[in-house]
Amino acid sequence: MKYSGIIEQSAIIPVSSTTVLLFAIHPFNVESVAWLAASKILLYGLFYFLALYTYLFYKGSGRKVFYFLTLLLFSISLFAKEQAAILPLTLLLIDFILSGYRIQKQDLVEKLPFVVLSVFLGFVTMLAQLSDYSGVLSERAQYPFVQRIAFGAYSLFEYFVKCIIPVKLMYLYPFPNLIGEPLTTIFYFYPIFLLFFLILFFRYHQVKWLFFGGAFFIINLLMVLHIVPISRFAIVADRYVYVASVGACFLISCIMHKMVVKAKALFHKRIILAGCFVFAMFLAVYAYKRNLVWHSTETLKREIKSIIRARPDYKQLEKKYHGN
Repeated sequence: MKYSGIIEQSAIIPVSSTTVLLFAIHPFNVESVAWLAASKILLYGLFYFLALYTYLFYKGSGRKVFYFLTLLLFSISLFAKEQAAILPLTLLLIDFILSGYRIQKQDLVEKLPFVVLSVFLGFVTMLAQLSDYSGVLSERAQYPFVQRIAFGAYSLFEYFVKCIIPVKLMYLYPFPNLIGEPLTTIFYFYPIFLLFFLILFFRYHQVKWLFFGGAFFIINLLMVLHIVPISRFAIVADRYVYVASVGACFLISCIMHKMVVKAKALFHKRIILAGCFVFAMFLAVYAYKRNLVWHSTETLKREIKSIIRARPDYKQLEKKYHGN
């Protein structure tokens, strides 16, 4: 299989190293690491990335042992958290890139066992939510489809913006309205904005690093964009972007590298590198501050109180949500 590469060979080490660094110090990922109840995010993420790793070995060598190892790792990841069910789409994205923007019949056939596992565990998850009188199978009132589309577009923008410029990270991001209540008009503009950016994104799909990073980010958030009603109290949650944030970190790393390489004067290179260093320090310091918030129940309660002060109707929202 001919593979021209997502990025130039000379950029592999600096871009991959920067991506790992940004992922490690990003404040968006603090909740997944610091919150004990979110340990399933770390488990599913670990086996998810290992599955991607072995799949690349399979595509490179053609040895079936790596294919079955990928399937095994995917199963473990899926049992850790249902969000791993999106892995077949990520594998197809890899196939799409490796084969020069083509999907072959064999690629689709290879994903069938993965899809079967995803559908099975997805149905089990919906049954589990039904036992709690929530989720898509329950008769409990849900947000209208039009509002869920608006929520999905808004959530995608929020996740991306907070990955690039993480500001105002919080323990809880409540929905802007209650079920059965009208939605603020501004939220209906988000699907239009999203459509515009998707058109622009696909227009530049031949830029492989841009397409791969963006597609990886979007694919790994599809399960948490509220299009399918599931039992969640928050419209956005830091922990849900854990795996997807790799795509955003990869895009940032590629942009940093290209800025440095294209700078002709040494002075300009130093200015850009200094800016990259300041950005990394900002992420690290903010991550440290977020870690202090998650230090104990008391510190977390203080942030919750600040959210309530900023939004006085939150207490009433909480009562209504839990009362339904």
